Amino acid sequence: MGAVANRVAPASRYDRELLLVSFKLRVMHHHARVLFDDGHVADVEGHELVRLLSVAGPLLDYVRTQCDGPLRALSIMLRGRVLRATYDTDDGVGVIRIDEEQFDRDVAPLCAALESALS
Repeated sequence: MGAVANRVAPASRYDRELLLVSFKLRVMHHHARVLFDDGHVADVEGHELVRLLSVAGPLLDYVRTQCDGPLRALSIMLRGRVLRATYDTDDGVGVIRIDEEQFDRDVAPLCAALESALS
């Protein structure tokens, strides 16, 4: 997974760097959740979410180019090398999945911004 910058600074209670496992964003609910390799889950809301969204802008812009409507939610599993997103359509909800080579090529480099936002 070398292309994915997925290490974040530890919280003060940790004596090691934590590995980011997954990132989930629910645009409609103004909420994000991150999961670390020790099982710690962090909910991101309010001003922290605004900062996260601004830093993750290029990633979100890329995902939006893959959707045929407004983005609803986004899930990235770094170890599994998969991104899933849902978006609104005229008929309901659409789904995209980006994995393996396309993930490595297009998504992994954009995930680097999450490192800064979560440290």
